[in-house]
Amino acid sequence: MNKEELKFKLDGENYSCVSDVELIYTVVGSIEAAEDLYRLSGENLNTLSKMSVNDLSRAKGMTKRKAHLLTATMEISRRRIGAGMSNCEKITCSKDAYSLLFPLMADLRHEEIWVILLNGGAKVIKKEQLFKGGTAECSFDIKIILKKAIENMASGIIISHNHPSGNSKPSASDDKMTNTLSEACKLINIKLLDHIIVADGGYHSYTDNGTLHS
Repeated sequence: MNKEELKFKLDGENYSCVSDVELIYTVVGSIEAAEDLYRLSGENLNTLSKMSVNDLSRAKGMTKRKAHLLTATMEISRRRIGAGMSNCEKITCSKDAYSLLFPLMADLRHEEIWVILLNGGAKVIKKEQLFKGGTAECSFDIKIILKKAIENMASGIIISHNHPSGNSKPSASDDKMTNTLSEACKLINIKLLDHIIVADGGYHSYTDNGTLHS
């Protein structure tokens, strides 16, 4: 790419025909910064979306203002995807739950625990973030989860958390959390329908794998 003058390969206002580096340039306004950001991300926009403002600011020609602008742009894109997915009114399988949660959790650099509350017809009452943790673990409080379910008159719940590592395989603590919550739900006649672990490029469903006994 010519560093003296960037020539966009546009068809009207169609940005789909420009390169990833050129797209980054349109946001940060610096060819040098765009090229270095793309290099630092391993030429992967998914990786770029997970970089913090401080990480982005380390690129050549980048400032904190430009880093914040790029982060905000990627957040707009993430929320747009989430808005489209949020029209899912009924959860009929693990893929439905994953599609609803993925835009909210995919690019996080820390773990979060979310819950989807469902009525008797499997329609979504609401989805809500309940807990936020570190890069490798997130603790949870069963009382809070059950309280949310009772307050919203939910008949069933789907619990979900993300693995920033990108590996969707459940840990021993994930298994313990699932079993403990499932037993607690039985006591108040609320069904734990699934536990979804969200990771890059896929997910793990306890129900699909036959390891959720509710």
